[in-house]
Amino acid sequence: MPSQEASAPTPATSSGQDRSLENLVAFTRLLGYVRHFHPSDEAAATNWEAFAVHGMSTVESASSPQDLREALRTLFRPVAPTVRIYITGDPPSLIEPVDDGETRVYIVSWKHVGFGGGIYQQIGYSSERIRTPIAERPSNSNIPDPDQPFVADLGGGVAASVPLAVFSDEQGTLPHSTNVPRFELRTPLDSRTERLAIVALSWNVFQHFYPYFDVVRVDWLAVLRETLAAARTDDDFRFLLTLRRMVAQLQDGHGAVGSAMSATALTTTQNPPWDWIENRLVLTLVKPSDQLRPGDTVLRINGHTALDLIQEEEKYVSASTAQHLRAMAVRYAWAHATDDPMTLEVQGTSGQVTTVTRPRGEICCTKPARLPPIDEVRPAILYLDLSQLTTADFDDAIPQMQRASGIIFDARGYTGRVNASTLGHLTDVPMKWESFCWPLVTYPDHQNISFRVDQPTISPLEPRLKAKIAFLSDVNALSYTESYLAFVEYYRLGEIVGEPTAGMTGGIDPFTLFNQYTFNWTGTKVLKQDGSRHHGVGILPTIPVARTIREIAQGRDEILERAIQVVSP
Repeated sequence: MPSQEASAPTPATSSGQDRSLENLVAFTRLLGYVRHFHPSDEAAATNWEAFAVHGMSTVESASSPQDLREALRTLFRPVAPTVRIYITGDPPSLIEPVDDGETRVYIVSWKHVGFGGGIYQQIGYSSERIRTPIAERPSNSNIPDPDQPFVADLGGGVAASVPLAVFSDEQGTLPHSTNVPRFELRTPLDSRTERLAIVALSWNVFQHFYPYFDVVRVDWLAVLRETLAAARTDDDFRFLLTLRRMVAQLQDGHGAVGSAMSATALTTTQNPPWDWIENRLVLTLVKPSDQLRPGDTVLRINGHTALDLIQEEEKYVSASTAQHLRAMAVRYAWAHATDDPMTLEVQGTSGQVTTVTRPRGEICCTKPARLPPIDEVRPAILYLDLSQLTTADFDDAIPQMQRASGIIFDARGYTGRVNASTLGHLTDVPMKWESFCWPLVTYPDHQNISFRVDQPTISPLEPRLKAKIAFLSDVNALSYTESYLAFVEYYRLGEIVGEPTAGMTGGIDPFTLFNQYTFNWTGTKVLKQDGSRHHGVGILPTIPVARTIREIAQGRDEILERAIQVVSP
């Protein structure tokens, strides 16, 4: 986006509120209702990015509720001719029916399976307008009634009546409109109004389609006000942080925002030189030297206390559990540290404090030391690192597993290349997946939401493995890996040794705005096999083992060591 320009004036309302901010909030809310739920042909054909930019630049300067009402009417009438906008508390005494004679043939309404405007429509998300013949509409239908519009107080002193279904003839929705304006993006864009448009469009996707607002307690309308207020004065760098802070408040472990400007910076989040252990920032992947050793505690980074930096990063991290929040903030503290060389104040295990200044590349090991993907760690004790294996690798190792008396499956990481069907070798009965719940959205603001539940099964497989079984877990077990471990938890396929997982799984539904900002988030709800909540809970170990500073200093893996004890004769 172009560089930041001077901000527009922000007149106050009589109550002391920021009048222009309330105008932007009102426009944003109506934008979401019309874009996602008002099914007119004109709305369906609208370029909503261009419309949002045009609308933001139009409504902000309204000086009163009356001015705002007229501005919104002018904006929305061409794309939503049956929407009514009025002063709050003074609705129209009569909304005139559409004068269409005997031409009403269909009822048209939106049917959303999650948010269908994202990148992954092909995996099940969809948004489509459906036409139902009036004569075939069942009385118990979930199709909204065209004569019972959705009513919302938009703020700023105005309210709206928005039909969620409209009548149609063979030519299209009624009333037929003429001279509908085409909204097109002009370049170069005004960066300020573009930022406001991005906030409005993204906020509405989450407002109407995020499936976890029943367990995530956040005042999402207050988040809108905060985000719009910041976007008015941000530069490009600060705006990305503003968007991340908005998404962070979803408490969605998949939640993230990236931009073309930040794409390269995030690659450094892999394998930082430190981790959070025993409530300290501890070096784990450094190149050993006379000054830096694994197990040393980082006290300061470039003059700032380690804890202050990590807590600052946490403001911009979307995570479903406290352990995942801290783990991701620790990674970002490395990725976002721009000083090169970097100055670290570290305390060794002996208590001695040392200040070290090194180029970043000379601090961090490129890869953590790992066992081979398949390894006999003790006689007849077989270890398999699921993060390094594929389903074919797993199948090839079955003869070895048949001969083993104990098997350890390492799920500390992403195991997406090993199909969960492999767990069929550990059971004699069919096993059901966690419930993947697809939101069926017809009404705004999560009203009357229902879910389509997918819960396939895994069949038993031969040969049935008879060895003692243990699975390793930690906060790096996330998403698909957690659904994999959910089988272990529910069907008691083995002990789970280690730490709680990240606490988030489900299908992601990313979308991109203005070809610049990509939003990642969870579009489906997941419940465990027993119907309990997964989000914010995750998979808990049956045998808890926490990493220790002593373990790191000695180059040991206490979680693995404990698992070996568990599966040994």
